[in-house]
Amino acid sequence: MKTLVTGATGFIGSHLVERLVAEGHDVRCLVRSTSDIRWLKNLPVEITVGDFFNQDSLREALRDVQVVHHAAGVTKAQRKREYWRGNSEATRRLLGATLEFAPSVDRFVHISTQAAVGPSYNGTPVNEFTVPHPIDVYGRSKKRAEDACFEFSDKLPITIIRPAAVYGPRDHDTFAFFRWINRGIVPIVGSEKKKVALIYARDLVEGILIATHDKRAIGQIYFLANEDCPTWGELFSVASQIAGKKLIKWRIPNFSIYVVAAAAEPLSLITGKAALFSFEKARELAQASWSCDAGKAKRELGYEAKTGLLDGMKETIEWYRREGWLKHTDGT
Repeated sequence: MKTLVTGATGFIGSHLVERLVAEGHDVRCLVRSTSDIRWLKNLPVEITVGDFFNQDSLREALRDVQVVHHAAGVTKAQRKREYWRGNSEATRRLLGATLEFAPSVDRFVHISTQAAVGPSYNGTPVNEFTVPHPIDVYGRSKKRAEDACFEFSDKLPITIIRPAAVYGPRDHDTFAFFRWINRGIVPIVGSEKKKVALIYARDLVEGILIATHDKRAIGQIYFLANEDCPTWGELFSVASQIAGKKLIKWRIPNFSIYVVAAAAEPLSLITGKAALFSFEKARELAQASWSCDAGKAKRELGYEAKTGLLDGMKETIEWYRREGWLKHTDGT
């Protein structure tokens, strides 16, 4: 079965490609000319260079494809329009090209995010029936991408996956958390009782593939997350145990992170690079809970995340150290 994976050079996409190859799938990866293919170069995959706004490259990427896994997306950008272009517009282009060049695909799987729905309010985890209320442009652009999928759902067999916060080897976004742990000092924004739903990369890939091959998932949305939703305090406790670090907790009021963002965003315009910390990220961190309910995937597909927090964090930290991202002593 020939499978197209977009975003194959990224964190989630590269893990997905590895699993597909291990299962014997014929995998084609759509990558930009500037993409770093280090996670793909030793795998027996076909590389197609192109982008979502080049119809010829989409035609080539979709040739003889039975399954499309759309994992590409923009998580950091200097300007808001880059989120709209890289998430919603790119998804719409790919959907249109799939309908034109591969109308008989068995499945189109769109990897979305909980951010497309928003945080959980009043202690109630969001689920597939929650009215979306994204709080930042990233979440709104991903929700718009979902809307595009709905528009094509009567013409293509589409499944939408909404992962909780994903962590694991190769991830740059959560690496900052582990770097703080390694240094022995952690910033706590607001209360350490804030909650965040998580899923280990390997478990996410497992859920994606189960949904891909189950016809009941056609036309459906699924949240994927661990059943337990830890607090930040619990995350710090587990991570410090694994890293062998006694942590110093640096408490930061919610309003302070907006001050940091106010300084970081203008600097981004000067350097020409996406800000490492922005108002968007500050708004995310200020929320009391990012919990979600993955019960639908369990009930309908029999899916359940298997990697506990202790094992997942241990594997992640060990990988960061093995690859030289983290040192065994304080600092990086």
